[in-house]
Amino acid sequence: MPDIILLDIMMPEMNGIQVLEKLKSDTQTKNIPVLVLSNITESKYETRTLELGAEQYLIKSQYLPIDIVNIVKKRLLKIN
Repeated sequence: MPDIILLDIMMPEMNGIQVLEKLKSDTQTKNIPVLVLSNITESKYETRTLELGAEQYLIKSQYLPIDIVNIVKKRLLKIN
């Protein structure tokens, strides 16, 4: 099992909200921290993902890659 999941909203086949719903409804994956990383800025997506149990909703264009790495590292340190 992964220690953390970075999830985008726009994906082929299923969107990130559908994936998040499946992850959080499964007893084996519901406790894995999920960070949503997307360029969709509509607040309804952020609200929905947080309601479903995502820990954070990060808008890609507002962060440098190193910032995302640091956010993930900080979250992983909380786990271990």
